Amino acid sequence: MRGLMLIVALAAVPARAEEARLDGEAVAAAVSGQILAYEDGTLQVFGADDETIFDFRTQSLGHWEVRGNRYCAAWPPAEAWACYEVTAGGDGRSIAFIAPDGSTRTGQYVRR
Repeated sequence: MRGLMLIVALAAVPARAEEARLDGEAVAAAVSGQILAYEDGTLQVFGADDETIFDFRTQSLGHWEVRGNRYCAAWPPAEAWACYEVTAGGDGRSIAFIAPDGSTRTGQYVRR
């Protein structure tokens, strides 16, 4: 009975194995020309060029690029770039940005 309870408990844990870490080329393909919606109501539009717009009550224009296998963004007037690992959800409808501290922000594609 104890073994059965463990199996049931493990089945309830989300399967992170379905998420695939993206390489640089896949990161660019995952965001370029796309729109993501986040849980807090923010929309992020990624231009095919290097521009990105965060839209949450007001719009903020930033720049994005791929460095190695990571998505990186800068939001003027700040000059610093923040870089994130990117994973794709197993369903193909979402991607997650993983910060160096391990925190994650997941966006759902508005259109793909």
